[in-house]
This record gives sequence, C-alpha cells and structure tokens, in this order.
Amino acid sequence: MHGKRVGSAVLLRVTVVGLAGLLAHAAQAQVQGVPARAFTWAPHVAATTTVTDNLKLRDAEKDGAVILQVAPGISVQAKSPHLKGTLDYSINALMYGKTDRSGQIQQQLASRATAELVDNIFFVDGTATISQQTVSAQGVQSSSNLNPTGNRTEVGSLALSPYARGRLGEVANFETRVNVSETRAKDTIFGDSSSKGASLVVNGSGQKVLNWSATVATQKVAPKAGRETLNDRLYAALLYKPDIDVNLSVRGGKERTNYTSTDPVSSKTYGADAQWTPTLRTKFSLGWDHHAYGNSHSLSFEHRMSRSVWRYSDSRSVDNGGGQQGVGGRSNFDMLYSLLTSIEPDAAARQKRTNEMLQQYGLSADAIATPGFLTAALTIARRQELSFALEGLRNALTVQGSRTSNTRLGALSLLDDGLGGASVVRQLGLNVNLAHKLAADSSLSLLWVYQRSTSDLPSATSTLRSLSAAWTGRLGNRTSLALGVRHAEFDSTTAPYTENSVYGTLQQQF
Repeated sequence: MHGKRVGSAVLLRVTVVGLAGLLAHAAQAQVQGVPARAFTWAPHVAATTTVTDNLKLRDAEKDGAVILQVAPGISVQAKSPHLKGTLDYSINALMYGKTDRSGQIQQQLASRATAELVDNIFFVDGTATISQQTVSAQGVQSSSNLNPTGNRTEVGSLALSPYARGRLGEVANFETRVNVSETRAKDTIFGDSSSKGASLVVNGSGQKVLNWSATVATQKVAPKAGRETLNDRLYAALLYKPDIDVNLSVRGGKERTNYTSTDPVSSKTYGADAQWTPTLRTKFSLGWDHHAYGNSHSLSFEHRMSRSVWRYSDSRSVDNGGGQQGVGGRSNFDMLYSLLTSIEPDAAARQKRTNEMLQQYGLSADAIATPGFLTAALTIARRQELSFALEGLRNALTVQGSRTSNTRLGALSLLDDGLGGASVVRQLGLNVNLAHKLAADSSLSLLWVYQRSTSDLPSATSTLRSLSAAWTGRLGNRTSLALGVRHAEFDSTTAPYTENSVYGTLQQQF
C-alpha cells in the first residue's frame, strides 16, 4: 500500500506541475499583451464500451465482461516568445460489468516545454509523462490497457533541465546544464528511480573547417530497487567539417564509473562520430566509443520522400535501471510527424496536422513494436529498429519492427531487480497498420501485432499475436465514432490465453 500511495502522489504532482506551469504562463502572457493564439487549449472527452470474452486473460477461468471507459481530458499548446510546449492529459475511469472486478482510474499525460527565462541566455527544458507500462517481460502480455493482468502499472516521470548559454569573448561558446528527473510506479518499486547530473561544454566559436570542444559531465542514477551508479566524464574533441553536408569528430579523455566495481574506477575513453546530410530529406549518423565496461555505438539512417519516410537505427549503450527497458520502435505519431516535415515546416502546425491524420485514419498515436518492461537492473542495452510510413491518396501504411536485448552488466547487479533471475532478456516486435479512407469522413484500419520475449531461462519464452480491425467515422466537425473487433493469442508455458473483444468509442472535442 505504501508504494501505491507514493506513486499516486508523485503522479498527481507531475500533473499539477505541468498544468500549473502552462496556466501561469498564460496569465502572464495576457497581462503582457501576448496574442491569445500564443496559448490554446482544447478539452475533449471519449466514452468507450468494450465487450470481451476473457477479461482476466486466463483460459482456465474465462470471465466475460462489459467494460465502460470514460476519459475526459485537455490538450494545451503554448507558442509564445518565451514558452513553447504541449500538454495532453486525460483521466480514464474504468467500470466493469458482469464480473466481480472493481473499477479503476488510469491517468495519461504527455507534456514537453521549453521556457526562455532570460533572453538568449537562460532556459529550462521540462517533460512530464504518465502512462501504462508492462512490469515484467516474463509476465502475461496484453495488447490492451483494459485487461487487469497484474503485469501493467501506471508510471509517472518528471524531468527538468535548466541551462545557460553564452560566449567567452571571441574565442569560444559555452553551455552549462543541470538535469534532474524522478520516475515512480504505482504497484512496484522496479520503476522507481532518481537521477541528477550536470555538464559544461565549451567549444570554439565561428564556422570553421577545423574546430574543437571540451566537455566535463557527471551523472548519478539511484534506482530504488537497485544499485546507485555514477558516471563522471572529462574529454576533448576535434571537429572537422570539410563540407556543409559532412561533420566528423574524434574525442578522448577519462571516465570514472562504478558499473563493475563497488568503488568508482577511472579509465580511458575515446571515440568518433560522423554525420552526413546529402539532402534535406536524408540523414546518416554513426558514433562509436570505447569504455572499460564495454564499447557503445549508435547508427541511424533516415530518408524522406514526398509521401513516405524510412528509418533504421542500431545502438548499444548502458541502461542504468530504474525505469522502462527494452523499448523499441518509433510510434505512429513519430513517423507521420517526420513524414510531414517537408509539407509543414512549423512544428506546432505539423503536430496538429499529424494528430488530424491519425484520427482520420483511425491509427493509434503511441503504438510501438516492443513496449519494454520495468527493471532496476544495470544492463547493456542493444536496440535495432526499422520503420517506415507510406501515405497514398486513400491509403496509409505504417510498419514498425524492433529487436532489443538487455544483458545484466557486472557481477554486482542484484538478482531481484526485475529481470526475473535472467542474465539477458530479448524482445522482438512487429506492428503493421494499414488504413484505407472510404470517404472524406470515414476509414477502415487493420492492425497486426507480433511480440516475442525470450531470455536465458527456458521457461520465460512467450509470444503475443493480435489482429484488430476498426471503422472510424466523423459524426460532425468535432465528433467521431470508432467501431472495432480484436482477436489476441498469447503463448507461454505458464499462462497462455486467447481473447476476443468488440468495442465502440465516441469522442467529442470542444
């Protein structure tokens, strides 16, 4: 009960802080005469009725039920000279009929903002989120937040990063930054962690073919169920820009960590980066670093055409635990947002158009290939992702594929840290979403989901397959209706199940 009270309190504070910050700025903007369009909000409410033949996702005791979900919320957008950001919050009330399951409340929040407190000098970045997340990769997996599996929980996070920029005469520029973050989960401590750090970056001023930079940084992460880790870094870099489309750099320095020892140990670190942007539509980047605890790398490629966007990425890095690991794949929102970059250069207008496109085609904004899991373990995380989005005159196709692995780092990691006793957890995911526009105000969509989780424990293998179809139509300028069906199959050695459900959602925007 204590964990639940703490988690709920933090989630409430996250919500209040985000809303209060934007509302306070709105009041100040009005006093200073900032145009009303610099701050907008749009209330919305959705009501969903779902009928399922297996509420608890247990084949041994199938429990048919009717689920009523009422979700009022608000979307806020700030676009003023000194504050830019978005906030989308909703509170979901779930009521269950024809079953002994009691109702519950779920919150959802996605917010991001940047405030310029002193012109061109002092800024603050902030993010706050609340979402439903999978607790264990070895537990029962579900394609819906409505089924009470016991393997999902509400996780809230808040991150603040004040920073200052300036010039050191005509010789160099600098940026100094502080970052703090808190993450809390309601019913488990594996998602609870605190992080704080600071950095100072100094680089040579001017646009030169050959330039330099120096960085000093420190980061401390303290998972509630895991071991506190420290990473201090001091390094210098040489930057080479032979062409406007090419950036190359090499770096070297010292690093002090306690990843593989009880006390911090110093070691050498060095690496290199390369970025190539042959056109505004094509980006390629590659990075590699040597560390005493294991090398890291990052690779990404993205290419946009007039009606499609393609992206591939491959990365290997340390995950300090105390949060969601194994997440892979870009969301539908991310892909369509990238697709519209050339068409709509303004970020706020592009975000609005992306949301309209998602609603028009009946696509889920936050669908990703692998949802990940909560753990306090210190791991080496490898993520490979391939995604593309294609829009035709009447059709839209999004495909997201990912493969992730989290390998326990060092012998000092705790066994009871959310990995279920495994040394490595691997996840494979694929989402294919096809939508067809029937008319200007209606569409059909088909979604296929495949998720597989394995580890070095033979009994921890599971596979989730889900197929759903939906019709989405507009009943008015601000009213929409969605009707859908879903079939899901979950294969595992401990808790296999099949589930069938139908649903209807009525959404009203004000």
